[in-house]
Amino acid sequence: MEKYVPSSGVLPANHDIEELAKLDLRRSSFHEAGHLVVAEHYGLKGEASVFRTYAGDLLNNHWVGRFTPLKGPQPSECKWAVIGWAGAVAEGLSDIGLSTWRAEVEEVWCDYELGDQLSESDQTLIEKWPNRCLTFYRAVSIIERNYVRLRDAAEKLILSKYVCNL
Repeated sequence: MEKYVPSSGVLPANHDIEELAKLDLRRSSFHEAGHLVVAEHYGLKGEASVFRTYAGDLLNNHWVGRFTPLKGPQPSECKWAVIGWAGAVAEGLSDIGLSTWRAEVEEVWCDYELGDQLSESDQTLIEKWPNRCLTFYRAVSIIERNYVRLRDAAEKLILSKYVCNL
């Protein structure tokens, strides 16, 4: 299980497990919604889901998610890499505003180490295309242009706590 680190890098002062679980639900929902929105941008319909893990401690994820492609044209390897980045890119928006997020994206993300907070499945998609910076910034651009759709899909996941279709 991955360690929980809010995109702001700061744990809530009270370290309440349920409060962390709420933040983790939000983060996981934005992550899966990112895959969903970018896949749809490329004409691929899919389904996103989040579910509780009940890890029960402060440093482990309390919610995990999954994006499942359903139907549509098979994306190129480059587009799959963009879809792979979309989760981590969108996750950064879960607890900060769009303008703050954009400033942070410009600083470091192209050098983001694979494996830091990426699932094995996201890493596999990202590695389909050799130019990580190109695919990363394509994901940033698509997420930024579709922020309202991303936010709405994430909120739908948070409310349903299970499945979201676009």
